[in-house]
Amino acid sequence: MKKYKSTIFTVLITIFMMLLLSLFSPYNVLYELNENNLIQNDSFLQSEFDKEDVKEVEYIGDHTYIIEKEKTEYIARKDYTSVMNYQWTLYEYEKSWGAGEIRE
Repeated sequence: MKKYKSTIFTVLITIFMMLLLSLFSPYNVLYELNENNLIQNDSFLQSEFDKEDVKEVEYIGDHTYIIEKEKTEYIARKDYTSVMNYQWTLYEYEKSWGAGEIRE
């Protein structure tokens, strides 16, 4: 019984440490979990995209998302100017030379 408690405790500490390290890394697990609510939670992205037009939102790391609409795809990047202030930068995703390296 004591062995199982120590094993469970070790697993929980390991998961907690991985989530904590994820908060400070370029690929944040919490952004992956909230990618579907990205457009409805941000006023700038709401004004740029209609919720009905968006087919898929994919988090690719470092505050960068690929937003797929019916005919085009966009790359949305959140650029921080200070700890609390940011602005979105939108690019149209073009399938040109080297562009396929973003998705795997």
